[in-house]
Amino acid sequence: MEILAVGIVVAKENSKRFPGKNIYPYKGVPLFWHSVRALVESKYVDEVYVATNSHEIIDYCAKKNIKTIWRGPNVIEDEEPLLSVLKYSYQTLPKKYDHIVTIMANCPNHNSDEVDEALVMIKTDGFNEIRGFDTSGAETGLLVFKSEVIMNYHQISSHIGIIKSSGKEIHYLEDFEAI
Repeated sequence: MEILAVGIVVAKENSKRFPGKNIYPYKGVPLFWHSVRALVESKYVDEVYVATNSHEIIDYCAKKNIKTIWRGPNVIEDEEPLLSVLKYSYQTLPKKYDHIVTIMANCPNHNSDEVDEALVMIKTDGFNEIRGFDTSGAETGLLVFKSEVIMNYHQISSHIGIIKSSGKEIHYLEDFEAI
């Protein structure tokens, strides 16, 4: 099955609740890298980018041969909506894709099988968006969109698919105790 997909991880430099969160070491690598790894290991994601305003994250990605997108002044506010940053990032890419996959930078423990399952579901079942949830019903930070949905995100439909995924959102240092 051919699925033309790009992975974009949004990893901002600052966090009000947990300073340095996205670069905090978890299992030997920065927290954001867990999200990148799941996308890189996917058999359907063609390219992976990290959208960031952190020179430290850019340097880390360069060492790992991962492309970055500089989050300019129009998309660096602490509470900038994820969809705004994804749209901005997607518009900067030299190539267009049918699907955009993102795993939030503060959501470790996803794996490539979950990414692949979500991409197959959006491709075959006609959904506009797929979201990951854990067994308790909490969102896990895994999202897949048809690219035209991101470009017109003010019109996101309610035609959303759901998959079970293993990621956990980290907002505070104490959140690591739960994973």
